[in-house]
Amino acid sequence: MTLHLPHTVSSRIVVSTRSAGRWRLTIVAVFATIGFLSTSLPASSDQVDYFAPESRTTNPACMEPNAVTARPGVPAYSGQYSPIVMYTADDDRKSTVSTYAKGSRWCVRSDWYFNPVGNGAPRCQYSFYVPNDVNTYDRTGAGANAIIVIGFYGPDGRTIVQRSDPLDESASSGMTLLTINQGDPNLPDNYTGINIGDNNGQSDSQQIGWGISSTSSLMRDCN
Repeated sequence: MTLHLPHTVSSRIVVSTRSAGRWRLTIVAVFATIGFLSTSLPASSDQVDYFAPESRTTNPACMEPNAVTARPGVPAYSGQYSPIVMYTADDDRKSTVSTYAKGSRWCVRSDWYFNPVGNGAPRCQYSFYVPNDVNTYDRTGAGANAIIVIGFYGPDGRTIVQRSDPLDESASSGMTLLTINQGDPNLPDNYTGINIGDNNGQSDSQQIGWGISSTSSLMRDCN
């Protein structure tokens, strides 16, 4: 037996079938577009790295027997030789080092080294750990209250190509953003290290401090 559908019913079936086909094509096109965008859009280039100091250099000319300490009476600093470098934990329980400024004569220098970012990131920002020693200073004589300038090594890893704005350690603590040119925090991504020294022009009553573990020493954020 042959079933004959009314003309209006058969037309509806044809229209509905065509509509479903168009929806399927639309859905396929949408997912194809999403897939294309997910593969063609660049991945985020944000990169955060941490670095610990890799070397500390002492000037042999500063190794004077029977040197008088800059802060007499503090047991942690008693010793026969200068320069004096002290290890301690700051008030945030971070491992830190401090030494006294030596005017224009360098006695202690510390260096951090790292590979350039190398991913085409246009700018990087650096944060330097300043010991939080509000209470530690009074208790043990350890401190960080000098004004320091940090040098940045260029691509050759030896030449200082940029210096930070002065950083007042007496007014900072923890990870502190470094700036250049009176407030600009951005630096190229091809730098390979930083350097600090105790010959910053201040008297030997001022103390320079820095962190020595990677997560509390130097942070680089590039994007």
